[in-house]
Amino acid sequence: GFYALVLVFESPKVDIAGWEGRREKIERFFGPDISCEIYERPGDLYDVCLISNGKGGSGTDSRPDALPQLMPGLQPRRGNE
Repeated sequence: GFYALVLVFESPKVDIAGWEGRREKIERFFGPDISCEIYERPGDLYDVCLISNGKGGSGTDSRPDALPQLMPGLQPRRGNE
């Protein structure tokens, strides 16, 4: 299925055009199979919606500096211990 995460930003200095101009960069940052929708709300608020395409993660990433996904139930990583 599809999952979404909505981030709400109070952004008086960046208008909707500025947020829309960042859409592709946001999608690339959050990884493959994620789309981004941006909505303006009253009071300089913007909803940045990150939506999975429903394919699910493969657990692999071609970026050389990316860590593999944690399996459910494992403790978070804490740098060099």
